[in-house]
This record gives sequence, C-alpha cells and structure tokens, in this order.
Amino acid sequence: MKIDQVDRRSRRESVVSVQTEKGAVIFGVDSMRISRAGIAVADRASYYADLGHDVPLTGADEAWLAKLFAAVEADDHVRLPHGEDVEISRLNIGNTYACNMGCSYCYNELDIKDVKGSQVRGGMSEATSIDAVDALFEQSTEGRPLSLVFIGGEALLERKTLEKTVAHARERARTGGHPLSIAVYTNGTLMTPKVIEWADANDVSLVISLDGPPQINDAYRVFKSGRPTSGHVLKNIRKLMEMSPDSLKRIRSVAVRPVDLLALHKYFYDMGFNEIHVQPLYDEKGIGEAGADDSMRELLDWYVEKLRAGIILSVLPFETFFEKFLTQGRAVASWYPCTAGVSSLGVGPGGTIYPCHHFLEEKDYEVGHVSLGLPTFRERTDLFQNVNERQPCASCWAKHACGGECYHRAHTAGQGYTGVLEDTCRSRKSHIGLALEAFAQLASEAPDALRALAAKQYTSVPSNAAAFEAENLDPYRV
Repeated sequence: MKIDQVDRRSRRESVVSVQTEKGAVIFGVDSMRISRAGIAVADRASYYADLGHDVPLTGADEAWLAKLFAAVEADDHVRLPHGEDVEISRLNIGNTYACNMGCSYCYNELDIKDVKGSQVRGGMSEATSIDAVDALFEQSTEGRPLSLVFIGGEALLERKTLEKTVAHARERARTGGHPLSIAVYTNGTLMTPKVIEWADANDVSLVISLDGPPQINDAYRVFKSGRPTSGHVLKNIRKLMEMSPDSLKRIRSVAVRPVDLLALHKYFYDMGFNEIHVQPLYDEKGIGEAGADDSMRELLDWYVEKLRAGIILSVLPFETFFEKFLTQGRAVASWYPCTAGVSSLGVGPGGTIYPCHHFLEEKDYEVGHVSLGLPTFRERTDLFQNVNERQPCASCWAKHACGGECYHRAHTAGQGYTGVLEDTCRSRKSHIGLALEAFAQLASEAPDALRALAAKQYTSVPSNAAAFEAENLDPYRV
C-alpha cells in the first residue's frame, strides 16, 4: 500500500491518494469524501505530493489539480458535531469492581490504579445505582435516546441491584419518553438461563467476553483458583444461542498475543455472533498487535465478502471506519477517539464519576459524584480534545477516520492523557488505508449493505454446534 498526501496551500483541504493492489482511492482529509481513481490518477497525485507546497505549477498542473480536489471537496468545511450544550447520553457503570475471575491481563489490575479490582469486595449500593440513573435522566432533554452500560468487574455478581436498577431505568425512560438501550458486559460464567430470560424480558443486551476456543481462552482467562473458564462460558453461550430471540449477539475478545484474526472471527461467527470486537492488549508498555497487517487484510476481505453477500455484521475496527466515512465527519468519534467526556462518562461502584470506565479508581481523574448530578459541558471540557488540536494528529491525513489515540491507553503507556503511540499510529493508518479501498468498493457494488450497516440492521447468524467442540482454531484455518 502506498499513501500520498497532496496539500496545496491555495486549497481548503488536503487530499490523499491511497494505492492498493486493487486500484486507488482519493480521500478528502477534512470532508472525508471518497472517490475511486485509476492508477494513472494516483501516480499523478504521488507526483504532486512529492513537489511539496512551494514548487510553482504550470497551468496544466493547476487544471489537473482542480479536478483532483473537486472529486472530494465539500461545499463547506466539516464542523464539530456539537455546540456548547452537549448532554451526556451514556453512562458506563462499574456496578462492581470485583470479579470471580483472575484474568492475567485485566486493566483493573494495572499499576496506575490507586485501588485494584482484586482489593475490592462488594459492589454499588442500590441507592447509588438509582442516583446514577436519575442523574443521567435529569440532565437529558425529553425524548433524547439514552444508554446504560453495566461493565463491572463482573456485572452479574451484583445481579439483585442490577435488576432493580434496570427496572427503575425502564420506568424513567417510559415516563420521560426516552428511547433507552441497556447492555451488560459479562465474562459469561454467571450467564445462567434465568439471567438470559431476565435479559430478554427487559430488553437487555448481553455482551460476552471470550478470547477464543479453550486453548487460547484458558491461557489467560481463568478463575481465581487458576481453573480454566471456557467450559462454563461455552456452555452458557450455547444456552444463549438456543434461548434468546434477540438477533443481536455480541462478543468481545482480547488478543494478548498476535492471533490469526480471520480464523478467530470465523470461529465467533460459527458460534452465532454478529457483533465481533477483537481488541489488542494494552498496559504500561504500550499496545500490542491483535494481528499483522496481512492478517487484517485477510479479515477485511472476508468481511467485505460477507457484506456483499448481504450478511450484515459488525467487525471492528472496520465497521467504525465505515461509519465515519458514511457520516463524513458528523459523528462525534470523527473528532475524538471516543465519546468519553463529550457525551458519555464512567461511574465507579462508589458513585464517583470518571471520563470513562477505564479510569475507575484513578483519583486524578475523578470529576464528580452521581449524588450531585452529572458535570456540565463546561465542567467536562478538560476531558476531551479535538483531534485538530492534538499533536501530531493535526497534520495527519487519517485524523478524522482515527479520532486520535484512546485517552486511557495513551495515559497508561506514559504518553499523557492526549498523547499518541507512534507504532500504533502507523498500524492504524495502514488499516484505514485498507478500509478506504474496501468502502469505495462497497459503495459502488453493494450500497444497500452500507445502508444496512449504518442502521445496524445486523443479520441473525445461525449457531453451529460444532463450534462449541473446537479446542483450537485449526478447523477455521481454511
């Protein structure tokens, strides 16, 4: 892959030429508009990129460049997607900091934590949990869509309080006219049939953590005694697939070491999951690699093949990139790495508020308490930074497709709250380049798939019983 940035000071925005084996794409850095191009056009873009800003151009050069910029130029600059009165629409609630597992890579055990998960017992009180819900609703405009995500530790350890809190939130949503989504993240060990029935009855989305088949998962995800967890989790996932009519099935995986991403996604897909997020491990040393670039390319080709066939899946990070290209800068995450501080906050078990749930039990990042309501927009402005104001992000061609590094990952790796990790930047830009070509291809060949993806109309995937018997990824390496 070859990437060239054409940036003439007389123009309002830069354009980038991305050359791949399949052709080339011209991408507007600010407008985020995309145009397919032939290799000859890409070669010309490369030529002008090499000239730099100050080399005089001929009339023919100016005419050619005008056509290049016109292919992606917006009528107006893309503007920030919010004004001065942004409400919080999502709370990520750590309803307990405790867990029944002892995963070797848990970020609640990082040295930067003032209190670690293994040092805490018990969970959020019912009064504090109700305060958190009320604080969210009381600062929200009537009818505004809201979201509650219960993270834990292991959120189902506090099931009694969780059920009462969900019932209260549903009543507040009904009386206030708020569409409300609720999700519970779980390691799957406590996801019994009764939990599945409760979740379905209350429209609660269960998000399961599993790193792969037993040989992968049990290397790091174990009970505190050291016993493997996959037997319990796979049995409960199988029950979920059999019992739950909810078409959305969500899985989260941590790649502690580089893994065969394509085989891993095929495995999760075969189990019946249609929202798959495999994320690299991060700690004080930086961010690991979930897979090599070749592995990411293979994964993207498989994903595009599914979308072209009308099978709508969520595969991160590519769905995130596609969403940003579709919204062309109108999404909050096009300007920030996530919604932390802008429209979402984290809440710890004691009711303390943080930029997001990753910062739980880090005193330097406490920003209030739910009993006093949520911080206002002006009180939150130190919690986020526009990618155009971050360095070296401001001059990067991929800034709006990226949004900048995760605040907690940068902070954990010693680069500061708004810092960057150069190795991760290079890798992410490579992935964005792949996504640009794939998006341009889908836009011309399968636009209905992109529309369905934007609406999150995911395909219900049948579950294959054989997937639950696999010990490793070998059956999926074909």
